[in-house]
Amino acid sequence: MARSIIFSAENNKEVMVLPIVPEISLDKAQKNERFETINNGTLNIPGDLDLIEWSIASVFPSTKYHWLRSGSIADPYKYIAFFDKWRKLKKPVRFIVSKEDGSAWFNRLVLVDSFNYNTMGNGDISYSLELSENR
Repeated sequence: MARSIIFSAENNKEVMVLPIVPEISLDKAQKNERFETINNGTLNIPGDLDLIEWSIASVFPSTKYHWLRSGSIADPYKYIAFFDKWRKLKKPVRFIVSKEDGSAWFNRLVLVDSFNYNTMGNGDISYSLELSENR
């Protein structure tokens, strides 16, 4: 079984399987505080964990290639409509990334902080998504 990335909204009312599994950049920061002391140099005090953030970029194909992920669609504008709709409604979406064995690596509610896309000459749409954990 291959990895998959799935977005869903309103308890699976709408489900979108990404047609191509892109690389995922993950940022798990911690809000540590550093203080300069007279004798001991710098002290680093551990703080709370910050929101997890993800970055992904890929292409929404306009043609149904044989290698697209099962359950995905070859209509890039449906993906654009999905992300635009839930951003406009100010609602989080569920972000699920599966491992090779099909089990979930991530299954989190996220907000789409940024969604950028460009139309390519062949009708495909390149895109980038910036996501942050919804707590």
